[in-house]
Amino acid sequence: MNPVMLLLKRLNPGAPWRNRASGGSAWGIHLPTDALSRYVSRAFLKNLFLVVAFLITLVVISTFLGEVDKVFNGWAGVRGFLEKTLQTLPDTLDLMLPMGILLAALFTFTGFGRTSELVAMKSAGFSPLRMMIPLMVLMVPIAAFSYVNKSYFRPWLNPENASLTEASAERQKWRIHGNRLYYFSRMDMPNGSLGGIQMYQTDPLTGKISVLAAIQRGVRDGEGWRFQRISQQRAEGTLWVMESQDNQWVPPEAFPQVFRPMDLDLAHTPFLDLYGEIQRLAQEGRNVTNALLAWYGIPAALYAMFLMVWIAVCLSQGHVRFARGSGELLIAIVIGLCFWVSNEVFQMLGRGGTLTPFLGAWMANFLFTGLGGWLFLRAR
Repeated sequence: MNPVMLLLKRLNPGAPWRNRASGGSAWGIHLPTDALSRYVSRAFLKNLFLVVAFLITLVVISTFLGEVDKVFNGWAGVRGFLEKTLQTLPDTLDLMLPMGILLAALFTFTGFGRTSELVAMKSAGFSPLRMMIPLMVLMVPIAAFSYVNKSYFRPWLNPENASLTEASAERQKWRIHGNRLYYFSRMDMPNGSLGGIQMYQTDPLTGKISVLAAIQRGVRDGEGWRFQRISQQRAEGTLWVMESQDNQWVPPEAFPQVFRPMDLDLAHTPFLDLYGEIQRLAQEGRNVTNALLAWYGIPAALYAMFLMVWIAVCLSQGHVRFARGSGELLIAIVIGLCFWVSNEVFQMLGRGGTLTPFLGAWMANFLFTGLGGWLFLRAR
């Protein structure tokens, strides 16, 4: 039986059907769009699961081979490997998902091409745009899952206090407020107190240190701070004048916000929280380039998933009946790697100031959207 008719009968087995030779309409039936959507969606989800599972397995095996000595050194090594694998799973999934989507979509439609089902869809009047609609609908929950995985699940598996390096933990003790630099030897957030405070104030004209202060203790007092046992040295010409106070109250606008994370993980911060961080950094007069790049990067990463579907479906239209698995894999890997490399390069240019943060986050998407548009015109 004609493969076109086989597909039509599979999608709607109970409907009356006849071919062109018997007269009537084009194929004697109206192809049910919901049945086609379910059929394409099931095939894509199956391929996506297999591809992503395969890619994650490769990463896990690579990690295992790199730590094989530790793993076989005892139960502590096995436990450490499993904990590391679990903690890095969100990052691995975030990295592999766009490539997995590209591969799964390409495999799905080139698979249809090998079984002549793609010919049937085209013969029934379905354009490449209509074919990709079920996948685009699926991308909505997949993109939402990706966002939750990156912004919530990953920080939950990797608490900030547990992932801080010694250097970043030391940076937690420094604060800048205007032309003053503060260092805190002890920070007691539950009790709202500070200890061993050192303050360095620079002259705005010369840039040299003009005031040095050592404060034994600081405690929250209302909205401000109360400092105790203050020793201060003030530069007057070539001399340093010593001053001391037992007690001093400082209003909140004259002292930095102390109890907040200095090394905020911009790449794994929720969208609205990241916007609040940008506003706070801007109010403090600090550089917001990296924060803006991360903020623009959130919708850019989600858009990239839809873009991978667009490219894969359009690319598969050139492989209707002569597709080969090795060729599909090679094309998908080349496109995926080119997208990943170009995205990293443009983000690096954004961080360096060569591009604006918006272009740094979106430029790779713009270029590959052009590629998808060219493939779409060819597919039509």
